[in-house]
Amino acid sequence: MLLGAIGVVVVGQAFLLSRSGQTGAVPQTLYWLGLAVIVAPTALRLLSLQPSRNERLMLVTWAGVCLYGIKVLHAPTTFLYADEFVHQLDAQHIAATGQLFGPNALLPISGHYPGLEIATQALREATGLSIFTSGMIVVGAARVLLMVAAFLLFERISGSDRLAGLAVLLYGANPNFLYWSAQYSYESLALPLMLVVLLAVVTRDHAPASQRRGWTVIAVLATDAVVATHHLTTFALLAALVLTVGLGAMQDRRRKQVPVERLWPSHTPQAHSATHGPPSAIAAAGESRLAGRPRTWRGLPLDLLAVTAAGAVTWTLLAASGTVGYLGAIFRKALVSMVTSVHGGGRAPFSASPPGSLPAPVIERVLGVLSVLVIVVAVLTAVLKAPRRTWRHNLGQLLVWAGVLFVATYALRVAPGAWETANRSSEFLFLGAGLLIAISAIWVADRTRKHLVGLAIVAVLTWLLFAGGSVLGWQPSVRLAPPVAVRTSAGVIRPQSFAVADWAAQAERRHAVFVADDVSARLIAVRGVPDVLPPGRKGVPELLSLTTLPTWLVPLLGRERVDYVVLDRRLVSADNLAGYYFQPPAARGPESLRPPAVRSKFERLSAVRRVYDSGDIVVEDLREWRR
Repeated sequence: MLLGAIGVVVVGQAFLLSRSGQTGAVPQTLYWLGLAVIVAPTALRLLSLQPSRNERLMLVTWAGVCLYGIKVLHAPTTFLYADEFVHQLDAQHIAATGQLFGPNALLPISGHYPGLEIATQALREATGLSIFTSGMIVVGAARVLLMVAAFLLFERISGSDRLAGLAVLLYGANPNFLYWSAQYSYESLALPLMLVVLLAVVTRDHAPASQRRGWTVIAVLATDAVVATHHLTTFALLAALVLTVGLGAMQDRRRKQVPVERLWPSHTPQAHSATHGPPSAIAAAGESRLAGRPRTWRGLPLDLLAVTAAGAVTWTLLAASGTVGYLGAIFRKALVSMVTSVHGGGRAPFSASPPGSLPAPVIERVLGVLSVLVIVVAVLTAVLKAPRRTWRHNLGQLLVWAGVLFVATYALRVAPGAWETANRSSEFLFLGAGLLIAISAIWVADRTRKHLVGLAIVAVLTWLLFAGGSVLGWQPSVRLAPPVAVRTSAGVIRPQSFAVADWAAQAERRHAVFVADDVSARLIAVRGVPDVLPPGRKGVPELLSLTTLPTWLVPLLGRERVDYVVLDRRLVSADNLAGYYFQPPAARGPESLRPPAVRSKFERLSAVRRVYDSGDIVVEDLREWRR
């Protein structure tokens, strides 16, 4: 645990150097070193046969807290991630009005899933803390819940606390765990709640009758919370329950399970008792209860499936009718992009960075590709070692499929439009991949236990998986916390987008209608300006990027009653991850700017006045022209 804390401190030092403007090898080395100090010793300890079950649970939980600490140190005083502004806006509306389902100019659908904001407001009212601090505590508690629930789930399914501990740690190597899944966003809370539901499904199936009602209540409450928190997680939970029921219904009643010692000889009852004491009472009670019970009906949570389906349909129809259209647009974009890539149009090479971001350094691309190769080999190896009949619950086979499907999603990363779909699915599918990678790691460790070189290789590969996940999931330009404020003798200077947002939020303009780039729109909205048209609205991208004003856009300005147009000549203003920071000199060349005519096109219109100019950002006043 001490090493984990030291690793967080080392990463924090890398962030401090990055904020001071250093972009060389020193902060990069400290970052990767700190990450290694957190995960490599933990992996070696979890691979050992010596730790008790409680120690393994404590180790993976502490590792999750340390990795969450990296995100907190990355943005320790304010929200700076794209989705965080969306949910900050929802939380501000609830705090100001006491009402749910408020309007959200940045992402309208988010206001219809207020679970995260309700939890934040409850903590805020109880403690008096700010929305930011309360939100970070809620997400931190969700991270702890995720690690504990995942450990217990894997343990119930496999019968091995050793496998469960390592699988949970390796789940942290998924591309979104370090930053994306740690941000103040609805999925950060919904995913741990989904794991609680699955844990309840597995546990009550093995529990004595006196405990089943309690686990059912837990599952129903957690299901309701998921439904009210996040759309995609709700449908993922529904799909998991449908497939679990389907697998249970197809099982042959007479099929016998292969004992777990067939796969992991170190987990025979004798070896387990020697290390950990007798098997758990829950497992023993569960096996006793299942004696003579038809295998065909094992693991059929039909009641919870009905509750989840009814909740998802009811919530979608009554509270969030735009969900189908919102998710449909995302999947349709991914499908079109994949078809285009297959036919040779717009095809992009496998990238270690999100599309549209600055290219990753060569060494990071190498790390990304190597981590992919390790995952593919480990998953395929484990599939051969984990046939369906070895799991204690049907959900185990479902996780195997999820791990294989995760490997298949790498193909989506060659299509820019499908990159987002592949990236966002990793939080769910990597649950299976982490379990399969852990099986392979234990298989290797048990055969090289007497050779320090073998254990060292496992430790290095563990770090490689985490490093590769960080490379694949987050832009290199913002991974090390670039400067977002500079202190001078005259005060604190912040990037231009913050300055124009403060200007827009002044009392005389608070109720005006703004059109702005993605970065400025988010900053303006959370400062209390309710009417902001971001680039996601029809016609706005063309208005902000074209060198002329098309005639078809003129009615849009009148119909939306636009008062001000914010024009930023920097291309980074369209990047809602990197656009909030001061840019390094390498990213400030002429190629990083839009053509001058993009900003000057309004000068040809009479009655349009330029009322703000910070150098890169100008604001055009359209009120007189619109009249």
